[in-house]
Order: sequence, then C-alpha cells, then structure tokens
Amino acid sequence: MPEPSSPSAPLAPRDRRLVTYAILLAAGVFFLDLQVPLGVAVCALYGLVVLFGLFIGRRSFALWMAAVATLLTTLDAALSPPQFVTTNAIVNRALTIVGIWVTAGLVAKFTSTGRALDRSVKNLADTNFALNQAAIVATTIASSIRAITRRSSSASCG
Repeated sequence: MPEPSSPSAPLAPRDRRLVTYAILLAAGVFFLDLQVPLGVAVCALYGLVVLFGLFIGRRSFALWMAAVATLLTTLDAALSPPQFVTTNAIVNRALTIVGIWVTAGLVAKFTSTGRALDRSVKNLADTNFALNQAAIVATTIASSIRAITRRSSSASCG
C-alpha cells in the first residue's frame, strides 16, 4: 500500500519513477492506437496506466490518468480518417472510456481505504505502546506499595 502523502508534498523518487513509466506507457499506447484501425481496442490498454495508481502515493493519480486516457482516446478518434469512424468504433471507444473511469474510481477508493487502514494500524500500535507503558507504571507502583506495606508491617511488629 502506498504511503500517504499530502497533495502538495513532492513525489518520492519511487513515485516519480512510476509516474514516468505511466506517462511513457500512455504515450506508447497512444502511438500504437494511432497506427492500428479505429475498430481495434488498443485504447483499453490505458487501463494499465490507471492501475499504476495502486502503487503511487497520491489518490488523485488514477483519476488524472483516467482524464488523460479519455483525452488521448478521444483525440485518436478525432485524428482518424472519417471512413474509419463507424458506430462500432465509437461504441467501442465509449465503453473503453467507461471501463477506464470505473477502474480509476476503484483504484482511488482502494488507495483511500488502504490509507485509512494504515492510520488504524498506527493508532493501534500507539495505543498498544501506551497500554504497555501504563502496565509498567502500574507494576512499579504495586511493587512499591508491597515494599512499603512489608516495611510498615515489620516495623510495627518489631
């Protein structure tokens, strides 16, 4: 699960590298999509770009990549020769865009849930530490009380 980070914090080196790979993959998919006929669903590969959001510490990454994928999918259709723009090709692209956005929403929700789980685990560890410290203090106090009680018992008896 990616580490939580604030939206304004700089990306970690690992995240920068993954963002670079995602951008290169998106560019490669776009280039490939331009080369094949419009009816071939190469644009579905943008879903892989969106899935990079599972490993990048920003919840918004998957949503931004879905927006980029939508733009590139639409741009490819606009750049295609008019004779290739068929009803099937348009429906295929529309369904692919829906799939990309559903994937992006699920990735964003998953990363958000993972961060909440990470916070809960940290809170549990903090509580466990506090309870251990309290147990140590209670044990120390109980030992001191027993020692004082023994001394006062032996002093009153003797």
